[in-house]
Amino acid sequence: MTRFIFVGGLGVIIAIFGIFFFILAEIIPLFRGASVESIGDLPSGQRGSILIGVDEWAEYPFLLDEEGHLSFHDLHGSRDVRREDVPLPEKATITSVSYLQELQLLALGLSNGQYLTGKVLYKPVFAADGSRTIDVDLEWDPAEQLGPEGSELIGIDVFVSDQRKTVAAIADGESDGHLIVRSLVRKRNPFGVSSFKLDNEEDLTDQLEGYPVEVLVGANAESLVVRCEQGS
Repeated sequence: MTRFIFVGGLGVIIAIFGIFFFILAEIIPLFRGASVESIGDLPSGQRGSILIGVDEWAEYPFLLDEEGHLSFHDLHGSRDVRREDVPLPEKATITSVSYLQELQLLALGLSNGQYLTGKVLYKPVFAADGSRTIDVDLEWDPAEQLGPEGSELIGIDVFVSDQRKTVAAIADGESDGHLIVRSLVRKRNPFGVSSFKLDNEEDLTDQLEGYPVEVLVGANAESLVVRCEQGS
């Protein structure tokens, strides 16, 4: 009996030390400097890309060019490149872009003064053998006019919540630039939520001291940060 007690106590001590060394092994890397190394190159076959995005698993990134061509690349499998086209209005090209990765939301400013928003809907798909791949669906809202006729949107940013969407854009005209902010809201009803409807739109150009070239929408759309050509 004494031998069993001795062996049992020794096993408990060994287990405690094992837990201690495991925790120590997990903590030590925290005191080391961060490092990044390349794991390889993947030819995209797409030139002139203006945006790269990726899913939460970092397995199926996409590239976007100014003509509205999207290409999805499988980093963990052997699938061919999937190509999709953004439903741009005729003769329009993409002149600015904002990408909210946490929402997989794209906001595209166009050369005709319109803007376009859409979602990249990633989803895991499991095969019968238990293997997993990442698939994607795309949802696009209709293009809407925001800048004056003859202008192009050279800067755009967006904020989206369950009940509010705020779009801020810089419209570059022939002789001047405009900072335009559009606010849309939607309400819940017994059947779900309604679509976004225009709540307010303002041209804030008069409040700027220079020519606007970049805009960011602050948290909860309570503020804007604007960079002007003159350095302000």
